[in-house]
Amino acid sequence: MSGLQGLAQENIWFDKSRYDEAERRFYEGMNGIPQTSQSQNASKSEDQSELVSRLKSLELDNKNLHKVVDDLRATLSKLESRMATLEKSQSPASKTVTFTKAAPVQTPKVEEHNGA
Repeated sequence: MSGLQGLAQENIWFDKSRYDEAERRFYEGMNGIPQTSQSQNASKSEDQSELVSRLKSLELDNKNLHKVVDDLRATLSKLESRMATLEKSQSPASKTVTFTKAAPVQTPKVEEHNGA
């Protein structure tokens, strides 16, 4: 078998990802990192997708709450400016209310006529 024929039968480079994964597991085992099985990877994937969907939901809620808070701030600012305008427009003399006694209402006299 010549050198080229031997290389033609080698499949190490076609399965490189498989060898890389085996090498990764080997070094993780040496360093004390626990090896993960396929079922653990699948459950982690499901957990991650659940976390991603929950995170997106919370981000949407957060965005809505920020909008509500901004609307409330704008409304409060408008109310404060209206109050300031009303307070400035009222002079100190007009703040004291004077009550005058109204004249008594006179009721007209009703005369009764008998048809006799």
